[in-house]
Amino acid sequence: MNILMISESGFPLDVRVRQETLTLAAAGHCISVVAIGETGEPFHERWKGIEIYRIRKVELFRLGKQVRTEEKKGWGRTLTVMIKAVLGYGFEHCYFTTAGFLLSLWICWRNRIDAVHTHNPPDTLFFIANFLKLFGKKFVYDHHDLAADLLLTKYGSKTRPIYRLLLLLEKISCRTADRIIATNRSYRQIEHERCGAAENKIFVVRNGPDLKILKPVKPDDAIRNRAKTILCYLGAINVQDGVDHLLKILDRLVHHLGVKDTCLLVIGDGDFLYRVRELTGQLNLEDQVIFTGYVNDRQRINQLLSSADIFVDAAPKTFLNDHSTFIKHAEYLVFGKPVISFALKESMATLQKAGVFVEPGNIDQFAHTIVHLIQDQEKRDQMGKFARERVRFLSWEQTSKPLVELYRHLLPNRR
Repeated sequence: MNILMISESGFPLDVRVRQETLTLAAAGHCISVVAIGETGEPFHERWKGIEIYRIRKVELFRLGKQVRTEEKKGWGRTLTVMIKAVLGYGFEHCYFTTAGFLLSLWICWRNRIDAVHTHNPPDTLFFIANFLKLFGKKFVYDHHDLAADLLLTKYGSKTRPIYRLLLLLEKISCRTADRIIATNRSYRQIEHERCGAAENKIFVVRNGPDLKILKPVKPDDAIRNRAKTILCYLGAINVQDGVDHLLKILDRLVHHLGVKDTCLLVIGDGDFLYRVRELTGQLNLEDQVIFTGYVNDRQRINQLLSSADIFVDAAPKTFLNDHSTFIKHAEYLVFGKPVISFALKESMATLQKAGVFVEPGNIDQFAHTIVHLIQDQEKRDQMGKFARERVRFLSWEQTSKPLVELYRHLLPNRR
């Protein structure tokens, strides 16, 4: 089967899209990918047997459409950010959808595509898929994010009209798709109850680490020498991710509980990183925090994560976070160390006994939980053992099986 994947993200940088394409290619399908292209990347190339076509990235306002501070925003500042966000993201998504539509027509003519597989966000890509359905193509909707709920989390209730529009686009995508891919059972329930999609066309394909690539190695000696206990966070640093809460927790540890021989390793980048760095200075924590920035080298990721004693995640309890599966949690399990997180539904489902779950928003309880784990080596060892067992069921080799099964039945007569 010839499959066209469309994703407004970098490829092969996007882990989920990359894993799906490689898995489907290994199952015998021919894959073409339409993705965003950064400066210097070729318009077309062949990578591991996959045809890649890139649309040049266009970005309006850059950081101007991000929530830049949590204090003294003011009505005027908030309104300006909201307008820039709506115009900026709206233009970027429409631009990619329009360019993707034109490019998809050419690819379908050239490669005789059988199925169009779109990844959200944005949820406007159903325009492309449904047009191509008129010519006998199948439509697979890969539901990565709750875009409407992310909008509310970042910009607040004043965005309700846009929120309702995004819900409508999500609903149309679910109802018109021949098959839907959900990242967990919570998304599956939302797609069925909120969007009205038939349950029998929804397949759950969880994000899972590739255990051939992600694995424990020798720790980084320079990091290990920084402190007795290394706390670690891996992932995006945006306003909804709660990295600023981690700094407040570290402040409790160092300046109130006297646990000074500890260090927080932050691996990642995002729109809110500048604010996290500002807060680090304000809380006098420069000596207790290591920022690596974005790391693309998987071997370096292995080394950094192998240097951790305890993984921490302070994503606040919102509808979005409570129903979303964080790939970093499954990646933490690979390294056999305990994880402390706020008590979010899908986080608890992923980590199970490898995690300690704190009342959402309770900074003091989170800090005391870290102290108790530092002092209880036996419990850390037990949790680490469970983590290594748990991750075998969450590896991409296991979680990707429904993806292969989906395409096996989508066009059973097409080889």
